[in-house]
Amino acid sequence: MVAAPLPTATKPPSRVVASASKTMPTLKEMLEAVAAADLSAAPSVRVAVLGNVTTDVLAPYLQYQGMRAGLRVEIAQGGYDTLAQEALAERSELLAAAKVVLVLLNGRTAAPDLFLGYASLDAERVSATSGALLDRVATIARGIRRQTPALIVWCGLETPLEPAFGVTDASMPHGQVQCIARLNSGIRDVLHEIGNAYLLDVDRLVAVRGAADFYDERLWALARVPYAAAGLATLAEAATRFWRALAGRARKCLVLDCDDVLWGGVLGEEGLSRIKLSRTHPGEAYRNIQQVAVNLFHRGVAIALCSKNNEADVWEVFDRHPDMVLRREHIAAHRINWKDKASNLVELARELNIGADSLVFVDDNPFEIEMVRAMLPEVETIHVPAERITSAAETLARSGLFDTLSLTEEDKQRGRMFLEAAERRREQAVAADPEAYLASLGVTIVVERAQPVHYARMAQLSQKTNQFNLTTRRYSEGDIRGFAESPDSAALCCTVSDRFGSLGLVGICLLKFSPEETEIDTLLMSCRALGRGAENAMMHAVHSMAKVRGAARLTSLWIPTAKNAPAKDYLPALGFRESQSTEAGTAYARDVAVQLPVLPSYLSVSFSL
Repeated sequence: MVAAPLPTATKPPSRVVASASKTMPTLKEMLEAVAAADLSAAPSVRVAVLGNVTTDVLAPYLQYQGMRAGLRVEIAQGGYDTLAQEALAERSELLAAAKVVLVLLNGRTAAPDLFLGYASLDAERVSATSGALLDRVATIARGIRRQTPALIVWCGLETPLEPAFGVTDASMPHGQVQCIARLNSGIRDVLHEIGNAYLLDVDRLVAVRGAADFYDERLWALARVPYAAAGLATLAEAATRFWRALAGRARKCLVLDCDDVLWGGVLGEEGLSRIKLSRTHPGEAYRNIQQVAVNLFHRGVAIALCSKNNEADVWEVFDRHPDMVLRREHIAAHRINWKDKASNLVELARELNIGADSLVFVDDNPFEIEMVRAMLPEVETIHVPAERITSAAETLARSGLFDTLSLTEEDKQRGRMFLEAAERRREQAVAADPEAYLASLGVTIVVERAQPVHYARMAQLSQKTNQFNLTTRRYSEGDIRGFAESPDSAALCCTVSDRFGSLGLVGICLLKFSPEETEIDTLLMSCRALGRGAENAMMHAVHSMAKVRGAARLTSLWIPTAKNAPAKDYLPALGFRESQSTEAGTAYARDVAVQLPVLPSYLSVSFSL
């Protein structure tokens, strides 16, 4: 059964710390919210749900969570226990159309001896049954991958709440707990092998929600529905985090208030020595928020401050308080003044060269939160009231707002890159001649054919880059591999550095070849690298490849979105002529025989094609 495409939400309520994780709307309320939402302009994600259990009941929960994430989720359901049938079919229509495949393989149905009768098995039987189950997983996973490059999210096997050997089971190397852990590890290896496939840790979800709420044995007995309503909601929320990341909805910057967020109390009144910040209660909660922020920093998230305070007082806390975890070197930008916070957030986004919809703003003051929501509804807000401060760090960590499908070397270095970018801005601000300033940077550009080491970062860029992006097509790591390794296509990546340091891999171009033309499927550049000539250097590489292949034309689309206006004039400026214009976009073409504009002499450009 295929559910009709559903229209997405107006902006959901501001996230409030604490009890929100234990409450949820009723099924009726979810259906009404999805029906009332306007998702006409939202990215569409088609999810195929397969399993050896009844999965139909999961659909409204997935669509509701998709709506909350700003996605139009279309659900295609496999029949009861048709997982293997769909995976091993010559061609499954359900899989062929999917952008995401969600797999629920229940252990009690797939291997009842291991999950229900473990205590009666000897070591040889455990090994044989486990091996057979992993072989089945591998066959199904490879069958799905054979039919589709889609993102696969595979729900992990669940450890029984009462393992076979009771309280000693977890201590036994060959107990049921360890057996299922080894099975999940084996599934993880299979998913890694086929690529663009991820294990969803259901045991963690049970721990977060609580088993009493997560399961309903009566539903299992009557209809082979594995989870209660709360379990379905929790699973849907966790699964949605994967395709939200795939759709490029990850936020890029965490903006923190200071008073009663990074420390307890008002700094201007309490002073450095009396604010609440320590390794024990009540200061521990604030230190925990800082630790989550530092963890996000190391995942490539920009950290900014937006506080009504005296700037010198704030930096004194950063520099002198012994329990500060967050340091100056973690802060990409700040607005510490007495202006309204909505205006400050706009300035922060402009300084960091990102959209306001890339910001997550955390504040303890409901007035500030509501003002930001009213003036900047695209900014995600998290309210941390004083009475719930002990749950604030957990809420921030579990929000999923910054999730990406990979962690690249560029992510690990982004904090340093933000500091280098600030140095560039300061020097540019005082430069009298923009052209001389660019020449003084010593820009080095390398455009090369993508290698496996590049695929994760390239996929991440396709999922996150919105402004200088001709088509805003979102691709997974597996998709990038397909472009790179097919004889009929190519994947190029661009790295940039200057005298301040490396900007890393900042641009990608995906090409499709035919005898007469080379089509630019995707060309994008991270905004932090724009203006240095790298985007034009990439086109020179494309032009060179088209000439070598004997193509007569270069073609490309510009598909307008709410954010990619900076890319609108890129193709015309390089001599592309408009060939067709429709509501879906504008088609451009360029004769390969015509030379491109010469790159500035101060650029050091190299190609490896």
